Parts: sequence; C-alpha cells; structure tokens
Amino acid sequence: MATFYQPANSLYPAEAFKVRLTDPTDINTARAILERRMPHKVAGGLIVRGKSDVNTGYTWHLDPASFQFADNSLEICDGRASFVESGLHTYPFFCPWSASIEKLEPIPFQYY
Repeated sequence: MATFYQPANSLYPAEAFKVRLTDPTDINTARAILERRMPHKVAGGLIVRGKSDVNTGYTWHLDPASFQFADNSLEICDGRASFVESGLHTYPFFCPWSASIEKLEPIPFQYY
C-alpha cells in the first residue's frame, strides 16, 4: 500500500490518499522513489467509485490493475483527491502532478 501526499497551497489544504499496489514493478518503483534512487514520477490510475480497503476516508480508489508511474501525464488527469471525492474531477483517470509518495507499507490483514 502506498500513501501519496499532496501539499497545501494557497487555495487547498494538504491531502493524502492511498493506493493498493499489486504489480511488483510498481512496488519496486515506489521503493526506488522513496529511497531517492529514482526521480519523482506522476502516479495515476483509473478511478473506481465505491469503498476501498486501503483508501480509507474516501468513496473511491484507484484500480490497482490500471495504476502506473509515469514521467508526465495529461493535464485533464491532474487534480486533488478531494476533487475526486466531491465529483469535481470528472475524467475517469486520476494522476495528480503534485502528489508524491510518502510511505510504502504492507496492507494490513483483515479478518472477516
């Protein structure tokens, strides 16, 4: 599970969102960025509406199968986590330019 941080600016407070990483390449890329062995990359993926086991506090998550790190992305894909939550972000993909990976951790086991 990766936690991404979007810093505050003159208009919006700081925000964070979480993504379930399943692809070993994405996990290794996240680790390399955190260890400063790789420069910042834009993280993004397809928005899925509905509860998520990792993106707590939101009613959406990024589809792990579509998640990717990129050198750049379309401006229409940029935004803030709160824009996705409120419905202001209407493009099906979310790839916030300002988000940086803050933490990489195992997904907690859940009992049912």
